[in-house]
Amino acid sequence: SKDVELNQNVTINSELDFQFNATGGKLFLNSSNLTLASGAIVSNNSSSFYVVSNGSGVMGKNGIGTSGTFTFPIGTASSYNPATITHNASGSADYTMRVCEGVRSTGDCSTGTLATSDVVDKTWFYSTNSAATPSPDITLQWNISDELTGFDRSNCQPYKHQSSWVALGPITSASGTGPYTFDILGFPDANGTLTISSSSNLALLLPLSFTDINARRKNKIAEVRWAIADAYNVDYFEVERSVDGSFFESIGKTGYEPFKENYIYEDPMPYDGVQFYRIKALDLDGSYRYSDIAFLPAASHSELRVWKSAPHRIRVVSTSSQYRPHAVEVYNMPGQLLVRSILNSGDTEIELPELSRGMYLVRIGSETFILP
Repeated sequence: SKDVELNQNVTINSELDFQFNATGGKLFLNSSNLTLASGAIVSNNSSSFYVVSNGSGVMGKNGIGTSGTFTFPIGTASSYNPATITHNASGSADYTMRVCEGVRSTGDCSTGTLATSDVVDKTWFYSTNSAATPSPDITLQWNISDELTGFDRSNCQPYKHQSSWVALGPITSASGTGPYTFDILGFPDANGTLTISSSSNLALLLPLSFTDINARRKNKIAEVRWAIADAYNVDYFEVERSVDGSFFESIGKTGYEPFKENYIYEDPMPYDGVQFYRIKALDLDGSYRYSDIAFLPAASHSELRVWKSAPHRIRVVSTSSQYRPHAVEVYNMPGQLLVRSILNSGDTEIELPELSRGMYLVRIGSETFILP
């Protein structure tokens, strides 16, 4: 096949023929828009040759008239997932569609928690320019390979994402024997983020996600801050502490407050040395999930400041007015020596091997630093 990629917006006035160079192929939108004028048609599209909405670009069709129907031959890189619009109002309207992999708590294609069961694993994005919303019928199509564990084709329900996923209509069966389709009749809005689920509450399939966690010393205490999104069914949070980044113990609890996204916990008795914190979110049903790990540097009595300035680079700065050379060794957490050298400057950067990753233990003279 001979695929084509767009690098600018394109309008087609007559025909979009997927027999590119007589061989056929896919058309990748990337971040560009492909628009078919009111008289333009599509030919030779199939489950192998279609428009791939692999970025923010959309496929548009202008001038769909009264009772007119148009099928957008769109899909992701992995599957063909066309969407059909039936215009139910008088006059005509312009429409756009795109689709992406996954069903996320945020309703977008890249952030938020992914649903792992009970859904068609695709999200469709629809819009129209009609001043008077034409309430079109929208038919979505998918393959059996797009269905996640637990999805029940005989108990489908359409969902639209607002601030969360909200059910649009009654539960009913999908149509077809593969591929499968589902009709959303009289969609009431000028735009929509859509998917199909067999859960009676899709929001509950998308558990809390941690969006941030950090720790800092403040006078004699340690302040741990974290942020969450998409919290449903949460009971409370446990704050856990570790001195080695591996073995954690609970040091306190904080209650969950509905609609609150940012939390603070004050550790009244942190150690002087380096330590680590993580948050355990416990649900009402007993399930739980952990945040990432936050690193708290040692209480500083040293003349040296050490941190990662880039993923594979460590910076060492001395606050002393009279710098003296230091021997330095950098280890990964399994204990393998990565770098050994002499620091002859009060402001030095150390390059690490490209394949190294994770936390590092840095020994400079008699002092030890752990970098997350």
